[in-house]
Order: sequence, then C-alpha cells, then structure tokens
Amino acid sequence: VRAGSYETGPPYTEEVMERMALRLDIILENNSSRPLSFAVFVPEWLDPPTPCILIMKASKFLRADFVSEGNQHEYISGMQHLPNPGVRSSSGSNRAYLVPHGTHVFFLQNDLGNEKWKPTEEKLNKLKEALKSKTNK
Repeated sequence: VRAGSYETGPPYTEEVMERMALRLDIILENNSSRPLSFAVFVPEWLDPPTPCILIMKASKFLRADFVSEGNQHEYISGMQHLPNPGVRSSSGSNRAYLVPHGTHVFFLQNDLGNEKWKPTEEKLNKLKEALKSKTNK
C-alpha cells in the first residue's frame, strides 16, 4: 500500500486490532511521497481499553476520530451466503443488525492524504448521520 484512501474494519480480536494499528503507523511512516489515508472502524471497548484504541489515539497520523454510540447504529453481517442469515433489523434487512457497543472511527493519514481527503467537520457529520440506524434518524 503506497497511495490511496482505504477503509478497514478488522476482525474484532484484540491481538488482530493491535497489530493492525501498529502496521498502519508503519505504513504511513514509510509512505510520505503519495497521499495515503485510512478510515478505521473498531469497537469502543474501554473496560479496559483495547490496545488498538490507545495506539491510534497516540498516533501522529491521527487527523480525526469520533464514537458512534452503541444501540444507535447498524452493522452489515457478512453472512449473506447463508440461507437464513439472521434477524431482521430496524431497516428490514436480514443483513443489518443493531450494534450494542459503540464504534470508534479513526482517520489516520499522512500529510498528503490529509490534504487530499481532509476529514472536515462537514464530512464527519455526514458520516455520523449515515451510520445511524434507520429507527434513530
């Protein structure tokens, strides 16, 4: 990965999320000549705080972050290949489900990535609105 804007939602395993956070810092550190940006979605696990949150909060590449509160947004299940993938959500979809925990969203970018894809208040507010479940809009 040398340039571009990417979204990552790693498997919710603390060790995997920690390795991802460390790796993203290395990738950004080693790629300053082209724009590079990562939007990272991880669970807001705070008791105790999951290491990936602490790593990304301390990253020199952190440009913005926010928390989408639990029971206020939906995830889409990757179980679409199964005949009965689950309970219907507030939107009526079999694939979406209300998330009980908060989701922390981080924007990690090198300088050129921040120039090209700056996470402005307006953009962050649009994303926050898009994340809300249909019943909470």
